[in-house]
Amino acid sequence: MELNGRDTTMRLLVLLCLLAMPIVAWFSQRGAFGPTNGAISAQYPTLLVASGYAFMIWGLIFVLDVLYGVWQATGERRHDATLSRIAPLTAAGFALTAAWMPLFSMGLFWVCLAVIVHWRACCAPRWC
Repeated sequence: MELNGRDTTMRLLVLLCLLAMPIVAWFSQRGAFGPTNGAISAQYPTLLVASGYAFMIWGLIFVLDVLYGVWQATGERRHDATLSRIAPLTAAGFALTAAWMPLFSMGLFWVCLAVIVHWRACCAPRWC
């Protein structure tokens, strides 16, 4: 399969959206959009709260996302029909993940729920 302009654009969009996630997370945890996740957690106490170190997994997730983004845009994968077909949903999923963080900091919890539902739709296997 030969890449057309749309495929190349979508592969670039996947890369840009995935890079937005750790950048937005960094700003979010520095209070750029409002209270940090820790401050919000303290504001709404629950019986079970994960320790701060439990969130270190996100560093690994972001690294794996970047590796995927580079992998899907290079070599023979550039011509993969399945990767081309899922690129719009992949980009949307990454963008929704990035959007969720500032919305949560702003206390827009119902909007966050809608974002999570739409993110889940991007992960639906029926698109492959």
